[in-house]
Amino acid sequence: MSLTSQLPELPFDVVASLRVHGLAKNNAGLPVVIELPLEQPCEPLTEKFNDCPPAPALPPPPPPSSGPRIHLDVELVCQIPNGPEDDDDDEYQNSETEAEELYHDDEMVEDPYQRTDTALYSVRPLNPDQYPYCIPPLVIKVAAQREGRRIYNEANMYKALESVQGLVVPRCYGYFRVAVNQYETTILPWNPECRFPRDVDRLDVFRPPHPSASLNILLLEQVGKRIPIGSVPLDHLR
Repeated sequence: MSLTSQLPELPFDVVASLRVHGLAKNNAGLPVVIELPLEQPCEPLTEKFNDCPPAPALPPPPPPSSGPRIHLDVELVCQIPNGPEDDDDDEYQNSETEAEELYHDDEMVEDPYQRTDTALYSVRPLNPDQYPYCIPPLVIKVAAQREGRRIYNEANMYKALESVQGLVVPRCYGYFRVAVNQYETTILPWNPECRFPRDVDRLDVFRPPHPSASLNILLLEQVGKRIPIGSVPLDHLR
């Protein structure tokens, strides 16, 4: 039996900070490691749906872990598409064209597939043997530059559903946030067309980079691909 199989499963609440490799570059085009401390979402879910029947009570959340806290180093493996997977579908192509037109005056409005709200990446831990836990397959969800509150609200949702994580929803291992000086650092999913080396003297003075942009990330377990609607008989889902 391998040592990894003898380690306890990674608890929900032990990742104290996240160091991400491959997400950012400096002005010279060299990789920059972004370190994000854990943030605790603290706003309770207040939205009510008057037309819905009352939901069953959730089981109590698991007790806090007594295990040691870790500072997790991960590197990007690949980006996971957020939208429909069939690139040949005419409706999808039309939606992409429409999404390009949703940008005006440097503001983003709602996209039918929310393709611009977040970027999803599979990640792998660096030196996994240094941790006292078995690290599962992981993904990070990176909020678009001005959409950090979406990730924050999603973190609140995972907190409310803590008792059913791993059963009904994916396991969430933390919400992380840090301020980024965009004069010095480029977050690649925010500016995928950026060319390096980057000349800060030629930046648009009317739309200057933000010296303290909010980078928001969720760390989640990686789950399987989408199940197409109707592809699984209802009897198999009961």
